[in-house]
Parts: sequence; C-alpha cells; structure tokens
Amino acid sequence: MRQIRQMQEHEREEYTRLSSFAFQYTLTPEALAKRAASLVPEENWGCYGEEGLEAKLMLLPMEVYVCGKPLAMGGIAGVATWPEKRRGGRVGELLSHSLRIMKDQGQTISMLHPFKFEFYRRFGWETYTEYKKLELAPSQLPRFPAANGRIVRTTELDTLQPVYEAYAARYNGMLVRSRQWWEERILARKNEGGLGAVFLDGAGLPKGYILYKVAAHTLTIHEWVALDREAYRGLWNFVADHDSMLGNEGKVQVLMAHPGDRLTSLLKDPRIRQETVPYFMARLVDAEAFLNGYSFRQEAKGELRLHISDGQASWNDGGYIIRLDEEGTEPKVRRSTAVDGDASAEGLSCGIGILTSMLLGYERPSFWHEHGLLTGSLSQLELLEAALPEGKPFLLDFF
Repeated sequence: MRQIRQMQEHEREEYTRLSSFAFQYTLTPEALAKRAASLVPEENWGCYGEEGLEAKLMLLPMEVYVCGKPLAMGGIAGVATWPEKRRGGRVGELLSHSLRIMKDQGQTISMLHPFKFEFYRRFGWETYTEYKKLELAPSQLPRFPAANGRIVRTTELDTLQPVYEAYAARYNGMLVRSRQWWEERILARKNEGGLGAVFLDGAGLPKGYILYKVAAHTLTIHEWVALDREAYRGLWNFVADHDSMLGNEGKVQVLMAHPGDRLTSLLKDPRIRQETVPYFMARLVDAEAFLNGYSFRQEAKGELRLHISDGQASWNDGGYIIRLDEEGTEPKVRRSTAVDGDASAEGLSCGIGILTSMLLGYERPSFWHEHGLLTGSLSQLELLEAALPEGKPFLLDFF
C-alpha cells in the first residue's frame, strides 16, 4: 500500500540522494550534508512503499505576475523516481496530491520545468513560455546612436531589483523575486562570479541591466532587462565596446532573450545564430478563482460560456459562465447549472492546459480552434478573442 506524505526531518539525506542520482550530479559527503540541511520538510513530498521512499517532488510556494498583478503560484520541482519504481503511476499520484494541496493553499496556478513535455500534458500542464538564445560574432554587434544615459557597473540589489520588478510586471509568468532569491539563485548561482552593468537614463534613473561574464573570448549574458529603447540600445553599445577583448574568433551569447526580441531587424548582418527554446509549462489549479481575478479587456462585453475538462482536478471540470462586466472590472464567474444549460452547447470547450495557454497569452484562441483543441461557437470564439489581452509570457528564472 503506497502512502504520500511530507518529508520528515530524519529523511533529508534520503531525498538528497534520490535527487543526485536522478539528476546525475555527484556530491561530496560535505556537500550532501549541506544540501540536505537546506531542504524544507514542508516543501518536500514523497511517495512511500514497503521499502521506503520511491518517488518525490518539491512544492514551492511562490508568486508570479499575471496581467501585471502578483498571484500565488505552486512551483513543482525536483520530481524524481528510483528507476525500478518508474512507470507505476507514483509521479502521477504525487502531482494529483499536489494539486489538492495547492488549491487548499490558495495557489490558483502551478508551473514546472518538464523533463518531457508530453508527460506533463497528461496531467494538465501546457507550454506557456519560451525564450531565444542569441549568438553574435564581434563583427555582427550593433552600434546604435549614443543613448541619452550612461552605464554603471554594479550588482547592487537596491539598483537591480526595482528594474526587474518593473520589467517582470509586463509579462505573464515572471517570478516575484524575494531578496533571498536574488542573493542565492541569481547572483550566487546564475551569475556566479559574474558582473553587472546598469543603464541610467538622463535623469540618473536605472532603466535596464545585464548580468554577464567575460572569459575565453566569450561574453555571456545571463540576464538581459531593458525597460525602454534607450536602455536597450545603451546596453548593446556597452556590449559592443568589448569587441577588442573578444577578438576575431570570439562571440557574444545572450542565453535568455525574450521570444519577441527583434534584434535581427536592427542589425546590418541579421544572419546571427538564434534558437527558440520551449521552456516552462503551467496549468490552472483553481480555474474559477483564477478567472475571477483575471484582467479581461475592458472593451469586451457579453457573456462567455466555457466548458473545461480536467481529468486531474475534478473541481475544475465542467461549465462556466463569465459575465464580462460593463464597467470593465473583474468578471463575475459562476458555474453552469441545469437552468443555465451546458456551457458547451452554446459556448466553447477545451482542456485545462489549453485554457491556461490562452489566458497566459502563449497561443490565441483562434490557433487552438483551428487545430481542433478549442471547439464550439464561432460567435463565442470571437468574444473570447476580443476578451483576452495580447499575451506576453516570459520567465527568466529556473526552479
């Protein structure tokens, strides 16, 4: 008989050993003890059988921006199973259990980085963001007219954090970073031993930054944030000033650029190396609560009928009637009843993952309708298209 429960204090090293085996990294006894001591029992869940721990995951309490507002989110991470226990439904049980815990905790959305997209789609998660990787030779670097501002080299959090927050609020799915997250995850790990450069505008206000390293004739940019055109161009001019350090055989790498970045349209030689990488997945945990807090377009008027299928979270399964408010305030959402009729009859039907993708702006309703994963009334499709803001999903973090 299997049991799902939280990690206990004496099981810290057991969880750490499973992680190091599953993700193929080696820890010294000292590193193992340090990693184990850092685990938070309340965030670690395991599936136990007769022989002990068989599979586990972490459930991280986090916040993300959606439509410019912070929202409680449950982050799934560190999913691992011993090889001999795989394909037995253990991870599925952990995920289903996590959904119930997240709902109880008021987390209306969940995110994770998949080892395999197909696997997590079975449980309702769907791709919600991607990023671009850029690589330029020194001769391809842009030279823009001098920006109205200057560069200051710093990694001072009091300077970086407000710029990040202003940037993050523009995009669906960006993390709300605590100071601890900045210090431990960004500066100490992501940009370990690296540098920072901040663009200050003409009034001396920070409007953009990069976190980067220069080594072996390669300038690697781990994080690129620009709030306006002047900051974007000023930072690129700063990067281009490193050309003599890089030499003819050197390169500049931007590891995570926004998928909508159009640098190539501004270059004399646009034939740079670039790759679009599908990244994180998301799924609604509590569809009704999420829809009630969602910022639909104020111009959209009418009654939207949705029928959602969710095989993992029964509380989401069924019909919804959303009245788009005349004043453009939060919509009033109610579950359909026998009197209302089935929402799928005169409305739209889709799975929970497809709905998540649309609300976060990764794909438009017309795309999913064209491919048969959103079905129903054309007039309702037009209303949903009009009601959803143009999405700008992105994520600069990893967990």
